[in-house]
Amino acid sequence: MRKTARDVINEVAKRHGLGYADMMSIHRGHRISHPRQEAMFECYVQCPHLSYPAIARAFGGMDHTTVIHGIKKHCERIGVTYASVRRTTAYYKATEERNCRIGFIPHSAAEYRQMARL
Repeated sequence: MRKTARDVINEVAKRHGLGYADMMSIHRGHRISHPRQEAMFECYVQCPHLSYPAIARAFGGMDHTTVIHGIKKHCERIGVTYASVRRTTAYYKATEERNCRIGFIPHSAAEYRQMARL
């Protein structure tokens, strides 16, 4: 079953001792904005079926460029490049679409490589 943005937001909020309402608030303090940006990043990575505008809607109707900014800022904090995250996510989006067409769900790196050959 696919994860929803709300599931991811709740997971991140719980990890940081916050509530869902805190993540949806307009507060810009680091105590809330950093976990919010982390949740945007996690939504982008864990929910490859969601576009930037869909993620923005999940955060209460933000602009999609706010989501892109949040993902980039979180990438800086964890020491990865935004480009590498985009490449990896694009790969997962493509494989997810292919999996849906052929009815195959990979569970290991070997199965991903096998699927890529199909």
